[in-house]
Amino acid sequence: MSSLLHVRLYRALSFLALVLFLLPASAAPEVKIAALGTSFTNGRGVASSQAYPARLEVKLRQRSINADVTNMGVNGDTTVDLLNRLEKIPAGTDLVIYEFARGNDSRAGISEEITKINSQEIVRKLLGKNIKVLIVVRDQIKERLDRRLSSYAATFTDQMVEIISIHQPADKILHDREIWSHPTVEAHDEIAESMVAFVTRLLSKQ
Repeated sequence: MSSLLHVRLYRALSFLALVLFLLPASAAPEVKIAALGTSFTNGRGVASSQAYPARLEVKLRQRSINADVTNMGVNGDTTVDLLNRLEKIPAGTDLVIYEFARGNDSRAGISEEITKINSQEIVRKLLGKNIKVLIVVRDQIKERLDRRLSSYAATFTDQMVEIISIHQPADKILHDREIWSHPTVEAHDEIAESMVAFVTRLLSKQ
């Protein structure tokens, strides 16, 4: 290829890159994300627009990612319930944020081992549908969170799966007796912000 053709090709690619960079999120291909989880995802105690799925959609759009994030959080769901709700995930979903509550399983008499087995089955089924998965591992106790994160990281090694750990310190949770331990408005926004890099990275994988 001549040097002149090299220059023309470089200019054309540079122009295309600039156009794509300046392209508004609304003009970019739509990315469908489903947030499958419990009351933590549903946003118990805050407005739906303040829960992390809605905040994540806003943050992704601000970065020119035309995201449509569906909140599939249900108060009190166990991993058995989440497994049974997989068929309700919208058609064409590109990525699922999978959040579970170990406390919900424990109250339902589900052992931690079964929680993990259910999680494995959920992830397996999603990957079988070519859906990428971001697993949310969370806890109020940092040491327990670290142990759980290490265990899940060793289990879920597929490149289309990422794991985010979310620590919930006392100053980041609501203290009303009816909604004890759920994230504050500020915490939901921080959670969404922390997810952006994980979601962006997963969406870029082929």
